[in-house]
Amino acid sequence: MGSGQSGLRSTGRIGLGDLPESCVAVILGQLSPPEICRLSEVNWAFYEASLSDFVWETKLPSNFEFLVRKLFDESPKRFSKREIFSRLSRSVRFDAGTKIPSDCVPKASMVVGGGRGIGVQFPC
Repeated sequence: MGSGQSGLRSTGRIGLGDLPESCVAVILGQLSPPEICRLSEVNWAFYEASLSDFVWETKLPSNFEFLVRKLFDESPKRFSKREIFSRLSRSVRFDAGTKIPSDCVPKASMVVGGGRGIGVQFPC
């Protein structure tokens, strides 16, 4: 077996890039979204793992499929979990901005809550 086929660097030392993507995905799944994005820049293995649905599904609200259908009028199967998280993290106006709680200022937006999930925040 040649050195290029062993999966190890030419020095024979094992580094972060040698970790299996599935192991890296488990590690990333325990982190907050900003931390995941920062670590995706470490190397190719971390970047590839950061694209995994496994990493992002724990960051989504339990009703994310309903939210995607309602807010974007599209099937959630069309997007990766990372893309869904990204879309839900952006500001979203409901019914073209015409629907708001009666006692709130007319600016409702989706916000990331401490890296643990997504919630709706009304600035009242």
